[in-house]
This record gives sequence, C-alpha cells and structure tokens, in this order.
Amino acid sequence: MLRIFLPEESDISFAIMKDYSLEVLAIFPPVLILMGLADVWIPRAKIKKYLGEGSGITGILISMSLGTLPADPMFIAFPIVGEMIRKGARI
Repeated sequence: MLRIFLPEESDISFAIMKDYSLEVLAIFPPVLILMGLADVWIPRAKIKKYLGEGSGITGILISMSLGTLPADPMFIAFPIVGEMIRKGARI
C-alpha cells in the first residue's frame, strides 16, 4: 500500500527495514548462544543469592549496574531478563 501512494518514502522505508533486519540477524544468534552458555555456567543458586529476595542493597546495585551497561536493543535484553527471572532473580 505504501508503495502505491508514497513510492519515494517506501524506498526509504524498505532500505531501513533491510538494514535493521540484517542487524538483527547478525546480533541475535550470538546472543542466543551466550544465553545458552550462561544458563549452563551460572547456577540458579548464585542468581538467587545475588539477585533474589534476600539480596538487599547488593542485588539492587548489581541490577542497576547490569541495567546501565548494555547498549543493546530490547530484543536482546528481554530474553536475558526472562532467563534471570526464571532462575530466581526478583523483579
């Protein structure tokens, strides 16, 4: 529909979509591999200890540090956070 009514804008839109899709395809597989390795390497007890219910100020500081470090897209952050919550981190 965009191609019919606004052909110039559709070319720009498709170019941006192509660039973003290539970026996602380049970043997503390594992230999935790293998440799988982290699932095996980081025990559930360690996540609960440092980020669980009784972690206190230490858990808050670790969460804030981890939250400010990555400059990645949200499609990477959500699976990582989901994995941490599944392992016992508190919200």
